[in-house]
Amino acid sequence: TATQRERFEQILLQAEGPLAFSRPDVQERVNLDPGQIEQLRQIVAEGRATMMMAARVPLTTKPGEAPRSPQARRELLASREFQASKEKSREATLSARAETMRAISRVLTEGQRANYRKLLGAPFDFTKLRDVQAASSPGGDPGVKADDPPRTP
Repeated sequence: TATQRERFEQILLQAEGPLAFSRPDVQERVNLDPGQIEQLRQIVAEGRATMMMAARVPLTTKPGEAPRSPQARRELLASREFQASKEKSREATLSARAETMRAISRVLTEGQRANYRKLLGAPFDFTKLRDVQAASSPGGDPGVKADDPPRTP
């Protein structure tokens, strides 16, 4: 429906975060002028590069080491060390994303920030998607939906 399509667009913008400012339809709806578009293009490019670097979690072997066997790779992925590295990477990525959004916000006028907030709609809890993903795994609850309240352990 039109309402569902609108909500989907809102959630998509929330997921894209600063990268949404690269989209001409967002630039138009926020009412950016050409100078702002150029400034934001640079901010988004730098932010994207920073987020990509922050998101890296090394899985590779060290120079001279033999490639890991599938079992060794599974063990690595399950290790506390890897999980801690993955969480550190996630936090660094979220921090880079937040800093990019702050830089974008400094370029926008108050009216443009209001336009953008309106495009975003109500906040969507993306952590619910983890619950859906876990539910779709073997032994999970296939009845859980993204809009269901969070489950408690």
